Amino acid sequence: MSTATGLTISLTHDVSLCVGLRMEFQTVMGLALDPEFTLRLRESNRRHFERGFADDSIVVLLARVGEELAGCVMLQEQIMIPNRPVPSGKIGLVLNMHVPEAFRRQGIAQALMRAVEEEGRRRGLDRLDLKATEMGEPLYRKLGWVDPWGGRPMEFSL
Repeated sequence: MSTATGLTISLTHDVSLCVGLRMEFQTVMGLALDPEFTLRLRESNRRHFERGFADDSIVVLLARVGEELAGCVMLQEQIMIPNRPVPSGKIGLVLNMHVPEAFRRQGIAQALMRAVEEEGRRRGLDRLDLKATEMGEPLYRKLGWVDPWGGRPMEFSL
């Protein structure tokens, strides 16, 4: 797989851009949101990014080909009770990996994932977690990500 020519990956702390990317990701994933809820969600995301950038618990990596935005991925650091597989209690949740269709199959997603893995190492995280989409799962497996529980993560909404 060839990597896009002129590819750069950088961090951003642009709250408005990150809120827009997050909302766009919701749309790409097919989550239809009514206008009132969309406004509330935008505001919640704005506050979340402001706090996360202020306390350095959120990292947003952007891929650009030339000046054009070619992808993004978000990493949210989380603290849990330390245990055997996570002795520091520090894990990272990888969110919103997205490469627009025009930039797919050029190595951009792979470069973003390698960059987020390196950021996790730099931060001293013990593990990175993500919920793979059907489209993303083959890439993650190729990069060495595993599903230790034999199925998608379970969740319980309150």
